[in-house]
Amino acid sequence: MKIDPKKVVNEEVDFAAVGSRIKSYRLKNNMTQEEMAEYLHMSVPYMSRMESGTSVPRISTIVKIANLFHITPNDLLYDTLKWTDQKQYYEITNLLSDCSEQQRKMLFKIMRVVKESICQKEE
Repeated sequence: MKIDPKKVVNEEVDFAAVGSRIKSYRLKNNMTQEEMAEYLHMSVPYMSRMESGTSVPRISTIVKIANLFHITPNDLLYDTLKWTDQKQYYEITNLLSDCSEQQRKMLFKIMRVVKESICQKEE
């Protein structure tokens, strides 16, 4: 089975959230879509579609936008991954990364109790 990387990215990244952040930075900097489009050498309709999340910006466009507003690409992309299994594992790993072995054991015990409680309420 062949995997289409564009489809995977489109399904896992919330581009409406990315677009909303782009618009927010644009407005914060008192810039019109026309001015932004001119700076980025892109069309105004594309800027509009990108801000609404209906067009997916290339990584190079994300970098250009970040440079324009003196921010990092992460400022535009942070927390825009949709809640997938992969993201859940990443979040759990991140939460546990700076814990001691004893702290991790305690957190796992807490998770088991909470899971059992949730499962009982669903029955």
